[in-house]
Order: sequence, then C-alpha cells, then structure tokens
Amino acid sequence: MDGESIGTPESYTFSNISQSHTIQALFDANKYTVEFEIFNRDGDFIPDAVIIFNEQEYDPGVYIFTDLLPGEYFYYITRDGYFPVSGSLNLEFDTVWTIFMDEDDTADETLDPPSLQVFPNPAGSYFNVHAPDNILGLQVIDLSGRVLQQYSPGTSSVKVQTDLLETGVYLLRLIFDRRVVYHKIQVK
Repeated sequence: MDGESIGTPESYTFSNISQSHTIQALFDANKYTVEFEIFNRDGDFIPDAVIIFNEQEYDPGVYIFTDLLPGEYFYYITRDGYFPVSGSLNLEFDTVWTIFMDEDDTADETLDPPSLQVFPNPAGSYFNVHAPDNILGLQVIDLSGRVLQQYSPGTSSVKVQTDLLETGVYLLRLIFDRRVVYHKIQVK
C-alpha cells in the first residue's frame, strides 16, 4: 500500500482513509489438476488411449493435466478397438476422473489408412471424403459428443460443407456396411 508491500494477509482493514491512497492487489487464481483413469469394462487399465482435452490432442497415455483454471472442460477419448468416450467435467478442485471404455465389437475389419481420404484437412468451407465402400452414414461430432451434422450419402464420395461450423477440431463418424470408422478433421 502506498508503495509498500504488506505481504499476503487473508484480510486487511484500512484505517486513516481520509487521504488518497493507491492500492494494488494481485490475485493468484486457483489452479487445479485432473487425472484420467481409463479402464475397459473388465476393469483392466488402458495405458495408451488418446485424449483430446480442451480442444487439444495429446500423445497416447498422457492422462494428467495441470495448471487448469476452474471451469468446464470437454474431453474426447479414443483407442483402437474401443468406442470413443466424450463428455465434460466441471473443475473446481483437483480430481481423478474415471472412464470406462466399451470394446468396439462392430468392426470386423479396419480401413487401410490410404484407402480412406479426407481432404483438405484442415478444412476451409468444405472437405471431401472418399472411401473404398459406400458410406451409409456420416456424422460430424464436436468434442462434447454432440452430432452437429448428419448425412446418409449411400455413395463412396461425399462433400461436406463446414460454413456453419466454428473453427476447431471435430470427429467424423463414418458408418459402412460392416464397420464404423472415426476420423479427426480440423476446421479453420
């Protein structure tokens, strides 16, 4: 106060306030940590899932996020052989968030990555999807798990307009005759 530090007291009562004083207060916001524990339905720990947290994708197995301000955070968790899990958490204190992933028993084969084409990525006002088989369904899903766009093209190629999507990362859910494939797309 008036150029002198009074430290970090819990409270301070001002006296002699008839004069003009300068007060500078610095507040350090509480920061928290969230740790994900990811298991399959049999209770086995999954050490290498990929988490998209707060619109940023992390390396497989990165489950601890630090220095987070209080608030709502969205997550999307993937792992080959499992259905993705998405949701949100309201962070008000350090927490451990337990997730159970269900095995994906709908896919009897996987798409060879070169045979599925999604371009341009990142997308501007549109992106194209070319697949080796007819696409029965296509969904554009945000990171909170909401389906924002849905199509039933019935062809192996489709052009998707992105004019109504905000800048960010989205997931495509492509439904084929005998499998479901997820693919990440970025809209700029």
